[in-house]
Amino acid sequence: MKAIILAGGFATRLWPITESRAKPLLPICSEPIISHIVKEIPPEIEIIISTNLSFKNDFLKWSKKFSRPIKIFIEDAAEEDGKKGALGATSLVIQEEKIDEDIFLLAGDNLACFDFQKFLDFYQGNPTLAAFDIGSKEEAKRFGVVIAENGKAKEFEEKPENPRSTLVGTAYYLLPKKFLKDLIEYAKDNSDNMGGIFEHFISKGQEVNVFEFKEKWFDIGSFAQFLEANLFFGKKEKGKDFLFSGQKTKIKNSLIKNSVIGKNCEIKNCEIKNSIIFSNTSLNNAKISNSVLDDNCLVENLDISEKMIRQNSVLRSYC
Repeated sequence: MKAIILAGGFATRLWPITESRAKPLLPICSEPIISHIVKEIPPEIEIIISTNLSFKNDFLKWSKKFSRPIKIFIEDAAEEDGKKGALGATSLVIQEEKIDEDIFLLAGDNLACFDFQKFLDFYQGNPTLAAFDIGSKEEAKRFGVVIAENGKAKEFEEKPENPRSTLVGTAYYLLPKKFLKDLIEYAKDNSDNMGGIFEHFISKGQEVNVFEFKEKWFDIGSFAQFLEANLFFGKKEKGKDFLFSGQKTKIKNSLIKNSVIGKNCEIKNCEIKNSIIFSNTSLNNAKISNSVLDDNCLVENLDISEKMIRQNSVLRSYC
């Protein structure tokens, strides 16, 4: 089995913090999203990261931090219009790398707290997806909705207007090698429809298994989800009313709750709540709440709420 992690999207919904970096390289408590994922994949499984030309050097640099081998596969696209789509990218990796093994397919912007080994142990050689009960039909509209019975998918519908279930497919798939040619053929006309491959399998009468999990799951496609994921993992590690602080950060005369502060920051006379402050940022006499400040920012004498601040920003009030 090989693991393919899709990490080539341009994540325009998270601009400006993804203007110059891939979403899977965004930090969750000082560690990139994709690092959290890689650490959960059993060491015997070879990992291939599929990304685009714009992020090539960033991923090559990132991969050197791991002792296990990680192959960086580059899709020849430098902007959104040239992207092949998630399923198209998967198909390209399979063909170019001549993969003839089962595949563990993951999205590089999904984080879940279930044990990957349990998912792999559940696998019985059929197409298999991991599913989560999101608890709201309104929320379910944003995902692929699964009708399951006794661990088997009876129906699957991608982003339905009227969901019949709150059980949604997450971006964790196990695909048998005997169906890879079928996936390649389907991807020709459905290059960006990941969940659609399961609709396709079901329509052909192929058994699709469903691994249901109850542990926390984040599909990090928005500011709110990025912030929530950081706060969840920060609290998980640090406890109630936590402060997650990077190396060489200096904090003086400040009240900080439920926030992640990067390395080499200087914070003085501030109040910070439910926020993420990236590295090398200076804050003086500021109130920051429910916000994300990118690297190398300077903020003085200001209140900032529910904002994403571009890297290298200087925000200062002289009043």
